[in-house]
Amino acid sequence: MEVRAIAPADLLRGPGLRLDVDYALAQSRIASPIPASEAFFIADVDHEPAEPDTAYRYCEIGDIDRMGRISPRFIDPSQQESGDDAGDGKQTGRVRSKTRKGDIMSLDDWHVLVPTTRVYLGKFTIVTGEEDCYFTTKLHPFRPGERLLSACGDDDGIATSALFLMLRGDFRAFLSSLSRWGKTYPTLNAKYLKGTVIDEAVLDRNLSEDRIEMARQMCNAILERQRIDRRITSLLQEGQADSRAP
Repeated sequence: MEVRAIAPADLLRGPGLRLDVDYALAQSRIASPIPASEAFFIADVDHEPAEPDTAYRYCEIGDIDRMGRISPRFIDPSQQESGDDAGDGKQTGRVRSKTRKGDIMSLDDWHVLVPTTRVYLGKFTIVTGEEDCYFTTKLHPFRPGERLLSACGDDDGIATSALFLMLRGDFRAFLSSLSRWGKTYPTLNAKYLKGTVIDEAVLDRNLSEDRIEMARQMCNAILERQRIDRRITSLLQEGQADSRAP
């Protein structure tokens, strides 16, 4: 795919191109530009129409640690919300207020979730669609592009793991450069990726055999951890059933 320099007239067309100097400088310093979409893009995910009627787990940005592990909170709509100003009651009420307004999405496939704010913290996580968990819409669902998928043998799990390593590593500064400062923290808007370019040399470095092998090992570790989690859940449920038996 041929990539040309951005002309001044281009800045007046399309919702994805930005006008600010910081962004223009960041893009102009790329030595061998190719469309960012060859490596990754933000997927279109339908938001849930309403809060679930039954108990559910919900993950916010703050529920992701620096290693990419998630600790979703448990929400039970059947329980009366506490009026206390502190503790779990307040947190449950705050979360339910968000989910009732549509701040809730579910994912049924591999994605890398990237926060919309403070990307520089690197609080990204990989989801496989098997988490039995809802997520805040303040997380962007990134997917691997065609070039990345091809380099990983069209294996979705390996490609997504490779994307996680890329976004957490060489491309974290790139995502930060796309973020805009507003009234609070810098925010990454999905439309900022439209029309952007990345350095082909940096992408090639992330598609080396060593990097792909690391992504394969990460993918296998994620699947093994989920298998263990399911087994632990099954054992707990069996134990609870035994304790209730006469």
